[in-house]
Amino acid sequence: MRGISLVAAIVAGTLLITKSQLHAASHDSSAAQQLFQLTNQEREKNGLPPLAWDDRLAKAAAEHAKLMVDHEELSHQFSGEPSVRDRIAATNLHFDRSGENVAYDDNAEDANRGLMNSPPHRANILSPDYNAIGIAAVTKGDLLYVVEDFARRLPDYTTEKVEQIIAGEVAQARARHRDNPLAQLDDPALREQACQMAQQDRLITSGLKTPKPPRYTVSYTATDPSQLPSSAMAPITNPTMRGFSVGACYAKSASHPNALYWVALTFY
Repeated sequence: MRGISLVAAIVAGTLLITKSQLHAASHDSSAAQQLFQLTNQEREKNGLPPLAWDDRLAKAAAEHAKLMVDHEELSHQFSGEPSVRDRIAATNLHFDRSGENVAYDDNAEDANRGLMNSPPHRANILSPDYNAIGIAAVTKGDLLYVVEDFARRLPDYTTEKVEQIIAGEVAQARARHRDNPLAQLDDPALREQACQMAQQDRLITSGLKTPKPPRYTVSYTATDPSQLPSSAMAPITNPTMRGFSVGACYAKSASHPNALYWVALTFY
């Protein structure tokens, strides 16, 4: 080991690497897998569930690792490069939290030791908020460059499944209030309008095109379709309501580059 590992967490700034005579770079999949195993061993020691390997995170990590090798520098974002969150979002992974560790050292074991000895890196490795990881390890000369991308991965639901989940939550909330069930009215156009909200990057609660004017409209964004907003409780628990429609769209926007669910609920 060369003394002190150079590492940089997502909160850290750029660290320059002393240049040496480096040779052609090559991806080291065995080192990446060793780091994956070491990471989960650290989590197990601390009573945390293991992280799942995700190829999309590994792809984002590999692209960034190449830039670090090209620049011979540790950084989380080079000039003209998207942020960590945006790089992960570009893989179409459904997620709501992300983080990154970068490092270089002689080998995978020493790189992991250096990361664990650095509080911000250790925090990423041992974060209970993450459930997935992708790792890239690139060898150039006698150096091993490492990028670890973390995320809280969400289920990849179809739009139909998301709408079913939301409708089920509406029914359960209604039942808990001991009111008669609401009839679900089919409104395919509502889904399109949910996507239009994402395109416009704003929620719309009035002027929605529906078969008949709704008595109440709730529009919102969510990363978890099973979580209804508090604003939906008033119409759901209103005993005079008789039916509802739901439209959902999973999409990115300027304010939400990592994408989430845009939802429109109408009540009659």
